[in-house]
Amino acid sequence: MLERVRVPAVVAPEAGFRMGRVRISDHSGHEDVRTVTLGDGPNAWALWAHQTRFALDNTQFIDLGDAVYRSATIDRIEPLNEDGAEREPMFDALQACLAALTVIRDGQSEGPLMRQLCAGLLQSLEDRGFVLQP
Repeated sequence: MLERVRVPAVVAPEAGFRMGRVRISDHSGHEDVRTVTLGDGPNAWALWAHQTRFALDNTQFIDLGDAVYRSATIDRIEPLNEDGAEREPMFDALQACLAALTVIRDGQSEGPLMRQLCAGLLQSLEDRGFVLQP
């Protein structure tokens, strides 16, 4: 009799990969919006675009998001930056830092209003997981 052995699942490493949305247009004018996994780091979109271009030129089929397309039928793939879309926490953190530095640079760094503004900015950063390391 065979004994059942439970094998642990293989979990993909979470190396900070980001998700992005693209619009795919084909020869017939049909458009799809798909979520794709990008690389890691500031050049994630550029690397993804380079790899996608290579795949389009050298393969018959390409996997984009949760769909497979025939490479020859794709006319255009464009990244979407939708208003109201969830932004990366790093973007919001940098915006908060820039806002605080702008207020300080412009000499508006006195009084209780400034303390309230700084507290709000700090809370915004902390809510997104950014904390000051000692």
